Amino acid sequence: METLEYWVVRNGSMRYSDKLFDKVMEAEYEISLGIPYFVQYYEDLDLYRRKIEGENYYLYFSIQYYQGEEVIYISHFRSGWQKPLTTNS
Repeated sequence: METLEYWVVRNGSMRYSDKLFDKVMEAEYEISLGIPYFVQYYEDLDLYRRKIEGENYYLYFSIQYYQGEEVIYISHFRSGWQKPLTTNS
């Protein structure tokens, strides 16, 4: 994930990247439980967007099915400072 690599290079440490990674894993777990915090659906992208709690980052994801199981597919991890993926953001 480019964003995490950026912070390692910028800070010279894995600490902030590890924190972000933990937040992404926490968000993925909450999504898997169906907890709808900060979730919006963008029809033009066919993706959901979820804010990472306490941070200025967003996950863009879809829920797909594989062998009868729900799978969360994270397609983008973006800073709130980056250009939005959609004009409906």
